[in-house]
Amino acid sequence: MRKQWLFALSGPLAVGAGLLFLGATSEAADHAEAPGVRSDPAADINDLYVFRSTDTGPAFDRTVFIMTVGGIGGTAFSDKIEYRFHIADSSTTPVEQTILCTADNGTPQNVTCTLGAATDTVAFDVVDDTILANGMRVFAGTRDDHFFFDSGDFTTVLNSCLGGTCDPSELVDNTGTDAFAGGDTLAIVVEVDNALFTGTSVLDVYGTTTRIP
Repeated sequence: MRKQWLFALSGPLAVGAGLLFLGATSEAADHAEAPGVRSDPAADINDLYVFRSTDTGPAFDRTVFIMTVGGIGGTAFSDKIEYRFHIADSSTTPVEQTILCTADNGTPQNVTCTLGAATDTVAFDVVDDTILANGMRVFAGTRDDHFFFDSGDFTTVLNSCLGGTCDPSELVDNTGTDAFAGGDTLAIVVEVDNALFTGTSVLDVYGTTTRIP
Protein backbone atom coordinates (compact mmCIF):
# COMPACT_ATOMS: atom_id res chain seq x y z
CA MET A 1 0.00 0.00 0.00
CA ARG A 2 1.32 3.43 -0.92
CA LYS A 3 1.60 5.84 1.99
CA GLN A 4 -0.30 9.08 1.46
CA TRP A 5 1.85 11.87 2.86
CA LEU A 6 0.82 15.39 3.69
CA PHE A 7 3.58 17.88 4.42
CA ALA A 8 3.65 20.88 6.73
CA LEU A 9 6.59 23.16 6.07
CA SER A 10 8.06 25.59 8.57
CA GLY A 11 11.36 27.36 8.73
CA PRO A 12 13.45 28.59 11.62
CA LEU A 13 16.56 29.81 9.79
CA ALA A 14 14.91 28.53 6.65
CA VAL A 15 11.77 29.59 4.79
CA GLY A 16 8.30 31.00 5.26
CA ALA A 17 5.58 28.60 6.34
CA GLY A 18 3.49 26.63 3.88
CA LEU A 19 1.42 23.47 3.59
CA LEU A 20 1.79 20.76 0.97
CA PHE A 21 -1.19 18.52 0.25
CA LEU A 22 -1.03 15.35 -1.78
CA GLY A 23 -1.20 16.21 -5.47
CA ALA A 24 -0.24 19.84 -4.88
CA THR A 25 2.95 21.76 -4.25
CA SER A 26 4.05 24.15 -1.55
CA GLU A 27 6.88 26.55 -2.26
CA ALA A 28 8.22 29.26 0.00
CA ALA A 29 11.05 31.56 -1.00
CA ASP A 30 13.47 33.46 1.17
CA HIS A 31 15.78 35.77 -0.77
CA ALA A 32 17.46 39.09 0.13
CA GLU A 33 17.86 38.27 3.80
CA ALA A 34 18.48 40.54 6.76
CA PRO A 35 22.08 41.81 7.01
CA GLY A 36 23.09 39.29 9.69
CA VAL A 37 22.18 36.35 7.47
CA ARG A 38 23.57 37.90 4.29
CA SER A 39 26.92 38.14 6.04
CA ASP A 40 27.11 34.33 6.08
CA PRO A 41 25.83 33.33 2.58
CA ALA A 42 27.01 29.71 2.84
CA ALA A 43 24.52 29.19 5.67
CA ASP A 44 21.68 31.16 4.07
CA ILE A 45 18.72 28.96 3.05
CA ASN A 46 16.86 30.20 -0.03
CA ASP A 47 14.06 27.67 -0.38
CA LEU A 48 12.77 24.38 1.04
CA TYR A 49 10.68 21.98 -1.05
CA VAL A 50 9.08 18.64 -0.14
CA PHE A 51 6.97 16.54 -2.50
CA ARG A 52 6.03 13.01 -3.48
CA SER A 53 8.14 11.53 -6.25
CA THR A 54 6.35 11.61 -9.60
CA ASP A 55 8.08 8.40 -10.72
CA THR A 56 5.68 5.48 -11.01
CA GLY A 57 5.90 1.79 -10.22
CA PRO A 58 6.23 -0.30 -7.07
CA ALA A 59 9.82 0.87 -6.50
CA PHE A 60 8.87 4.56 -6.41
CA ASP A 61 6.86 5.09 -3.23
CA ARG A 62 9.25 7.90 -2.39
CA THR A 63 9.54 11.45 -1.05
CA VAL A 64 11.88 14.20 -2.28
CA PHE A 65 13.44 16.86 -0.03
CA ILE A 66 15.20 19.88 -1.56
CA MET A 67 17.12 22.70 0.13
CA THR A 68 18.68 25.55 -1.86
CA VAL A 69 21.30 27.71 -0.18
CA GLY A 70 23.85 30.45 -0.71
CA GLY A 71 21.79 33.02 -2.58
CA ILE A 72 22.45 33.48 -6.30
CA GLY A 73 25.84 32.60 -7.75
CA GLY A 74 27.17 30.11 -5.20
CA THR A 75 29.78 27.70 -6.53
CA ALA A 76 30.46 25.30 -3.63
CA PHE A 77 29.00 24.13 -0.34
CA SER A 78 30.86 24.99 2.85
CA ASP A 79 32.70 22.23 4.70
CA LYS A 80 31.94 24.21 7.86
CA ILE A 81 28.16 23.98 7.54
CA GLU A 82 25.76 21.18 8.49
CA TYR A 83 22.64 21.18 6.31
CA ARG A 84 19.63 19.51 7.95
CA PHE A 85 16.09 18.51 7.01
CA HIS A 86 14.13 18.03 10.24
CA ILE A 87 11.21 15.62 9.82
CA ALA A 88 8.52 14.54 12.28
CA ASP A 89 5.27 12.64 11.85
CA SER A 90 2.07 13.95 13.40
CA SER A 91 1.33 11.09 15.76
CA THR A 92 0.51 11.74 19.44
CA THR A 93 4.14 10.99 20.26
CA PRO A 94 5.93 12.26 17.14
CA VAL A 95 8.78 10.24 15.69
CA GLU A 96 11.48 12.76 14.75
CA GLN A 97 14.15 12.09 12.14
CA THR A 98 16.87 14.21 10.53
CA ILE A 99 18.55 14.13 7.15
CA LEU A 100 22.05 15.50 7.79
CA CYS A 101 24.17 16.61 4.84
CA THR A 102 27.81 17.74 4.97
CA ALA A 103 30.40 18.64 2.34
CA ASP A 104 34.15 18.16 2.24
CA ASN A 105 36.66 20.64 0.78
CA GLY A 106 37.93 18.34 -1.93
CA THR A 107 38.19 18.90 -5.68
CA PRO A 108 35.76 17.71 -6.82
CA GLN A 109 33.75 18.33 -3.71
CA ASN A 110 31.83 15.43 -2.18
CA VAL A 111 28.57 15.76 -0.26
CA THR A 112 27.30 13.09 2.15
CA CYS A 113 23.69 12.82 3.36
CA THR A 114 22.54 10.52 6.16
CA LEU A 115 19.12 9.47 7.44
CA GLY A 116 19.46 6.92 10.23
CA ALA A 117 21.46 4.02 8.79
CA ALA A 118 20.96 5.22 5.19
CA THR A 119 23.91 7.16 3.76
CA ASP A 120 24.82 8.37 0.27
CA THR A 121 27.92 10.30 -0.88
CA VAL A 122 27.92 12.07 -4.24
CA ALA A 123 30.36 14.22 -6.20
CA PHE A 124 29.41 17.87 -6.73
CA ASP A 125 27.15 18.42 -9.77
CA VAL A 126 27.17 14.73 -10.75
CA VAL A 127 23.74 13.25 -11.49
CA ASP A 128 23.50 9.61 -10.40
CA ASP A 129 20.14 7.91 -10.93
CA THR A 130 21.12 4.87 -8.87
CA ILE A 131 18.86 4.27 -5.88
CA LEU A 132 20.97 2.67 -3.18
CA ALA A 133 19.91 -0.48 -1.40
CA ASN A 134 19.27 1.69 1.67
CA GLY A 135 16.58 3.55 -0.26
CA MET A 136 18.39 6.88 -0.69
CA ARG A 137 19.35 8.95 -3.75
CA VAL A 138 21.18 12.30 -3.51
CA PHE A 139 22.14 15.17 -5.81
CA ALA A 140 24.20 18.15 -4.65
CA GLY A 141 25.30 20.93 -6.96
CA THR A 142 24.22 23.98 -8.95
CA ARG A 143 20.75 24.43 -10.40
CA ASP A 144 18.88 27.36 -11.90
CA ASP A 145 16.92 29.20 -9.22
CA HIS A 146 13.34 28.89 -10.46
CA PHE A 147 11.92 31.45 -8.03
CA PHE A 148 10.31 34.20 -10.19
CA PHE A 149 10.55 37.77 -9.00
CA ASP A 150 9.83 40.86 -11.11
CA SER A 151 11.76 43.51 -9.22
CA GLY A 152 10.70 46.29 -11.62
CA ASP A 153 6.97 45.70 -11.26
CA PHE A 154 7.36 45.12 -7.53
CA THR A 155 9.09 48.48 -7.15
CA THR A 156 6.38 50.19 -9.20
CA VAL A 157 3.60 48.76 -7.03
CA LEU A 158 5.49 49.48 -3.81
CA ASN A 159 6.03 53.10 -4.79
CA SER A 160 2.35 53.47 -5.69
CA CYS A 161 1.39 52.12 -2.28
CA LEU A 162 3.82 54.40 -0.50
CA GLY A 163 2.28 57.27 -2.46
CA GLY A 164 -1.15 56.45 -1.07
CA THR A 165 -2.77 55.03 -4.24
CA CYS A 166 -1.86 51.36 -4.07
CA ASP A 167 -2.23 49.83 -7.56
CA PRO A 168 -1.36 46.09 -7.78
CA SER A 169 -2.30 45.79 -11.46
CA GLU A 170 1.35 45.47 -12.56
CA LEU A 171 1.59 42.22 -10.58
CA VAL A 172 -1.51 40.55 -12.05
CA ASP A 173 -1.28 41.38 -15.76
CA ASN A 174 0.42 38.09 -16.75
CA THR A 175 3.56 39.88 -17.88
CA GLY A 176 6.85 40.41 -16.17
CA THR A 177 10.61 40.02 -16.19
CA ASP A 178 12.32 37.51 -13.92
CA ALA A 179 15.10 39.29 -12.04
CA PHE A 180 16.60 35.89 -11.12
CA ALA A 181 16.64 34.46 -14.65
CA GLY A 182 19.90 32.65 -15.39
CA GLY A 183 21.04 32.78 -11.79
CA ASP A 184 22.27 29.52 -10.27
CA THR A 185 21.82 28.45 -6.68
CA LEU A 186 23.25 25.54 -4.70
CA ALA A 187 20.82 22.67 -4.25
CA ILE A 188 20.79 19.57 -2.05
CA VAL A 189 18.24 17.02 -3.28
CA VAL A 190 17.53 13.91 -1.19
CA GLU A 191 15.05 11.27 -2.32
CA VAL A 192 14.18 8.55 0.17
CA ASP A 193 11.95 5.50 0.34
CA ASN A 194 8.81 6.19 2.38
CA ALA A 195 9.49 2.96 4.25
CA LEU A 196 12.13 4.93 6.17
CA PHE A 197 9.33 6.92 7.81
CA THR A 198 6.83 5.70 10.37
CA GLY A 199 3.66 7.05 11.97
CA THR A 200 0.77 8.96 10.42
CA SER A 201 0.18 10.42 6.98
CA VAL A 202 1.40 13.94 7.81
CA LEU A 203 5.04 15.00 7.96
CA ASP A 204 6.20 18.25 9.57
CA VAL A 205 9.37 19.44 7.84
CA TYR A 206 11.75 22.37 8.28
CA GLY A 207 15.34 23.03 7.30
CA THR A 208 18.27 24.49 9.20
CA THR A 209 21.93 25.22 8.64
CA THR A 210 24.46 25.13 11.46
CA ARG A 211 27.99 26.48 11.33
CA ILE A 212 30.49 24.09 12.95
CA PRO A 213 34.00 24.90 14.28
